[in-house]
Amino acid sequence: KPSVEDLQTMSIALHHSPHVNELDLGGCNLKANHFFALAGGLTHVKTFDTLSNPGLHGDGLKALVKSQKSSNILTLEYLALGECNLQEEDCGAITELMCMFPLLTGLNLSSNHLGTLGIAQLENSLIRSRLEFLILDDNDLDSEAGS
Repeated sequence: KPSVEDLQTMSIALHHSPHVNELDLGGCNLKANHFFALAGGLTHVKTFDTLSNPGLHGDGLKALVKSQKSSNILTLEYLALGECNLQEEDCGAITELMCMFPLLTGLNLSSNHLGTLGIAQLENSLIRSRLEFLILDDNDLDSEAGS
């Protein structure tokens, strides 16, 4: 598990390395404070993978939103938030992220607990987004979802 200091150092290096397009922190046991440490380093990143970080949940997602409001990260095209223990009540933050990243074409929300009502909250943002693919596997959706 990387420390906050490790991620702050990486953030500085990433900020000065515009050729780095992909950041994979899947399975690193990230928490909310880790996203604040990364804030400035994501400005050039096109793919950000946080798969399998169950400690992330809603607080970490909100921290990601808050940290990115000041960093002007407009290049993000793919965001993986699968297996991050996200809940229905986190869909507002997901919607906000979708609005913050105008180039976002891929979003992985698999293996969370968003539920049918949570996915319904995303509907307006999905209609206005540029998403080409959205992964929702294993999200406690009932058979009426999407109808």
